[in-house]
Formats: sequence, structure tokens, C-alpha cells
Amino acid sequence: DPAGRAALVATLRALQARGKSLLVVENDLWPPTADEQLALLTGGHLAVYGPAPDLLADVGRCGELALRPLAIPDLFARVGSSRRPLMVDSALAALTDEPWQLDEDAWTEILNEDAAREQACGEVVVEIADLTHAYDEVEVLRGVSLTVRRREFVAILGPNGSGKTTLARHLNGLLRPTAGTVTVDGRSSVGTSTAQLARVVGYLFQDPDDQIFARRVDEEVAFGLHNLGYAESEIEQRVRESLEWVGLLEVREADPFTLTKGERQRVALASVLAVRPDIIVFDEPTTGLDGVEQEQMMRRLRRLNEAGHTVIIITHTTWAAAAYAHRVVLLRDGEIVADGPTRNIFADQALLQDAGQVAPEIVRFTQQAFRRTLLSVDEAARCLSVAGKGGTVA
Repeated sequence: DPAGRAALVATLRALQARGKSLLVVENDLWPPTADEQLALLTGGHLAVYGPAPDLLADVGRCGELALRPLAIPDLFARVGSSRRPLMVDSALAALTDEPWQLDEDAWTEILNEDAAREQACGEVVVEIADLTHAYDEVEVLRGVSLTVRRREFVAILGPNGSGKTTLARHLNGLLRPTAGTVTVDGRSSVGTSTAQLARVVGYLFQDPDDQIFARRVDEEVAFGLHNLGYAESEIEQRVRESLEWVGLLEVREADPFTLTKGERQRVALASVLAVRPDIIVFDEPTTGLDGVEQEQMMRRLRRLNEAGHTVIIITHTTWAAAAYAHRVVLLRDGEIVADGPTRNIFADQALLQDAGQVAPEIVRFTQQAFRRTLLSVDEAARCLSVAGKGGTVA
């Protein structure tokens, strides 16, 4: 979780200060100190090796190397600034020499889009009332009540051990309530089989290897359809369509375990999509993926949501929740401590901190500099510009 990640980075830097040499293998980047080096591998070759700040400040070079750029330098590049700060503090300092502008009309458009998404959501399809769940008499969830509407995109955030996965696994019958009720598309999870719920709720595990087992990709995607009794012609059509949608049709005969982590994640997604559930639950959809794959996965989830699916994600990746979810549910110690529109939740830094979360850099920068909660680099680039290029001075 974000607090644990920050503690780990601090520990690594403390070890470095004591004279230790450290080699960290990681997909996700954090703003580096001046003396940290970066080795970037592509296609089995060493593409870059040198001071990490130099590469990460070069947004164009990051793009050439299929590396997801840090949010702050990415924004500064998009608005035409001559500066490339890496962190929020240095970005705020840069504004004293290079004033920026906020376009109030663009900000109003973004708020109107929020309202339009809210109005586009349909009836309640998930209703959880006073849910309690215990493992060996240890309560993991206590009195949780929650509703989800059709076509919502909901992110569930919270520290490790807060009950996020336990909550999500009640939606498709993998877990049953110790107390309380779970109703999905008008059906109580008690008395409804997991197979029946699977037609309505698709579930992707955090690690795709926990649900992949077949020797061929197409066999994996077809497995659930065989269990549900579909005709062979229908199965073949759905397998093809699902693999085309995730971009894996050309490897349909491959062994899934010869594929990359990102590709295996897409195999698992295709298996779920083949059943065509209305509700799709993703447990940590970006874990183990590189920066480019994370963006691609989140865009696929947005496309599913725009196509009419209700999407629920469990995630520690706050930039993904901020940029893509319409609504955020915060869990802590088995209870919901906040539930509301994404912009409202991320606007409350004290609330986030209390739930072990850290707002993305772009959110913290825009709040401090412009008193607006902009949730992504895309949103910020729509509203902000260097002074003299249009807009209203904030």
C-alpha cells in the first residue's frame, strides 16, 4: 500500500546512507534523489544507464523507451514549460519564476463531465447491507454497507489488511457473509450458486497465475463457457471475440505460462469477458505490470465501463484510481471510512492520510498551486498553461 511503499523507499535510502550498495528491480518509479542511478532494460538489452533524474526529466526519451513518465515533468512538458521538476516541492518552486494560468472554462467543463457521468449511471446492481465476515472468529469486515449502480466505475482503496479483497469476493460468491446481506442484480448471494453469480459478476484475481491453468490460451478462455453449457459454435465465437478485444488472438494456441505477466493478465481478462458479465471486479489490475502495461490495462477498463459494464477495482495505485474511477470507497480496519465521488475523496488529504493513502503528485501539486483538485495529467494539461499563452491567472 502507499504507506508501506513510502516506508520501504525510506528504508532503502537509509541503508544507502549507511554505505550499502543497493540493486532494486522494479516496474514502478518514484522520484529519485540526485545520486540514484537507473538501468533500463528493453528487449534483453541495456538501453540506458546513468543518473535517474536526468532520464526521468526527459519526458520524450521516456516515451521512446516505453517508460511511463513521472506526472510532474510530464505536465510541465505538456504545458510548454522550460522546466522539468520531478517532485511537487520543486514544481511549486518553479512557479515563482514561471507563472502559470488556470483556464476557468476548462475547469468548469471538467466539473460538468463529472456531473454527466453521475447522471449516466443506472439502477443499483449491488447492495451490501451490514456485511460482517470473519475468518476463524477474527472479524475482517464489520457492518459494511454499500451500493453500486449500473455503469459505475468504483475504486476500493485502503491499507493492506483493511478487508478490500474480502469485500470484493462476496460479490461473486467466493465468500459468504458471516452476517448481513449481499444482493447482486436482485439475487441474494446466499442461496445463489457461484456459477450463477459468475454469469453476472466476473472476477480477476490479483495474480493471473492463481486462475490460469490450461495448456493453451484459447482453452483457458473457453473453460468457463464449457462449464456454463454453451454450444461449441457459440464458444468459438466468444473466444475469438474476447481474444481480439484484448489483443491476443495471434497467440491463441500458445501456452499461457510462456507469456509475459501483462499478457497473462489479458488472458485472464479474456476468460472473464467471454462470459459477458455485467459487473467486472479487478483485484489489483496493475500489479506486476510495467508503466505502459498499467496505462493500457486501465484504458481497457475504461472502455469496458464506457461499453456499459459496471467496473469495480481494488487498488493501491492511487494515480489509476484518481484518473479512471468515478467513485472511491475507502476501507480501514474492516470498515468504510469514506465513500464518494473521486474528486471529493482526493480533495481531502487528511482523510486519505488517515486511511493510509497518499494522493498522486498531480493532485497535490494542483491543490497547492491552484486550489483545484485535478485528478490526472490529462486534466491538468487541459486547464493549465504557462502565463502568456491564454487562460485566467490563478
